[in-house]
Amino acid sequence: MDWIIHLDTNELIHLAGAREYALRRLLLDVPDNVDMVIFPNYESSIEHDDIKDPFTELASFIQKG
Repeated sequence: MDWIIHLDTNELIHLAGAREYALRRLLLDVPDNVDMVIFPNYESSIEHDDIKDPFTELASFIQKG
């Protein structure tokens, strides 16, 4: 295993500025001497309790930490 990524079901990694929108490609380009990569975390803003799929039912994401 090369990388471990923790995301909740309502979180999104947005690769703004990447030359190609592919997380796998971006991580393959990380130099071997780098052991941690930090991405801004975008989390959906839950508007009600019965959300089943935040990516299709919600329209707003906020940047966290």
